[in-house]
Amino acid sequence: MTDATFQSLKDLFHDDPDVQAGMMFGSRCLKVRGKVFTTAHQGAMVFKLPPDVHARALALPGAFRWNPSGRRVLRQWVAVPNEQHAHFQELGRAAFHFVGGNP
Repeated sequence: MTDATFQSLKDLFHDDPDVQAGMMFGSRCLKVRGKVFTTAHQGAMVFKLPPDVHARALALPGAFRWNPSGRRVLRQWVAVPNEQHAHFQELGRAAFHFVGGNP
């Protein structure tokens, strides 16, 4: 993931005081009211998504259920490769609302 890719997602929420940048598993992430809704991880952006959006995200080429530890899949999370960056803002918004952002 490039710095520009992460920055474009961060910029999407720059007017929302409830959104902060942070770290998760050693990678940059965005949080709403302290809860992570997206993170960068090993060449992908990872989003916590509701079931309907989760299914659409998994259908993107190269997307997969996120398993950061190698032991357990995090069921609500989808890793979307950087090649699918055209979908990141839509997925970022969906993750933000799902985790607890304002409508």
